[in-house]
Amino acid sequence: MLVFMPKVSNPIGPTGQRVAHNLSELREQRGIRKAQLSRLLGQLGRPMSHDVITKIEGCRRPVDTDDLVALALALNVTPNRLLLPVDGSRVELTSEVEVEQRPAWNWADGIHALEEAIQRTHGEALTAAYGDFKSHSRPTGEYERDQHTAARAARDVLDRIHLILGNETRMALEDAIRQAVEYGNSSGNAAMLRRALNRLNAEVEDLIGDEGD
Repeated sequence: MLVFMPKVSNPIGPTGQRVAHNLSELREQRGIRKAQLSRLLGQLGRPMSHDVITKIEGCRRPVDTDDLVALALALNVTPNRLLLPVDGSRVELTSEVEVEQRPAWNWADGIHALEEAIQRTHGEALTAAYGDFKSHSRPTGEYERDQHTAARAARDVLDRIHLILGNETRMALEDAIRQAVEYGNSSGNAAMLRRALNRLNAEVEDLIGDEGD
């Protein structure tokens, strides 16, 4: 006698729950109704009904990777914005890995590996694991560029700014440093680089004030 066991699937976990919450929150912040979001998704080639969106936001339907990308495009955000929090709360990535918000975003953005995960999966081979993360988490060529001494110095400045600012808004400073790192060596870009560095200096002086004297 054959006995057919029901298919067991993983329940929606913490990341799926965050996607549901962030989707609902972003949609409401933008004033986008479910019917409108459904139309946008159809225009992007990933049709999704009003009912499906309701089920996703209610954690009654999981979001696959194609759904995630289409939802991010429709809301004009990155997939990471749907996957991670922005309110400063700790991030439960799996039932065994929970980290602060900033390290989670740095990991998702390919900036830093997550030490908590590496310790569980790579044991003592931490140095090799960090290097492996850096060389495989960004587009080809970016790892070599990021090893330039100027790029490393810029990241050091950014890390120190993060220590001062904590969870406050730091987009202007990040943009200034990002521009400084990305500009090449042509004469035109050299002038743009100097302007970016001048802007960075002004932002840092405004941040630390008399503390730098």
